[in-house]
Amino acid sequence: MELFDDRVVLFESDEGGEYLLVTCEPSGMGGLVVRQTSEGPLTQWCYEESPHVVETFVAHEGLVALEHFYGVRTSNQVARMLS
Repeated sequence: MELFDDRVVLFESDEGGEYLLVTCEPSGMGGLVVRQTSEGPLTQWCYEESPHVVETFVAHEGLVALEHFYGVRTSNQVARMLS
């Protein structure tokens, strides 16, 4: 990760030649993005590509609800709470 990288690792696995990384970071549009990246022969077989990336966006309204739920004030704090 870079010096000012806001990504938080939610899950990471490297087993049997299959690598999986799930991260969370501010989207830059007032929300969050959860990114799942998988790489390896099983990923290639399932998706016909490797690496395969899936991004899920949490809109600003959802981020605000998560901030209230966790009792925090910023998207970075929400990402850290999710980890």
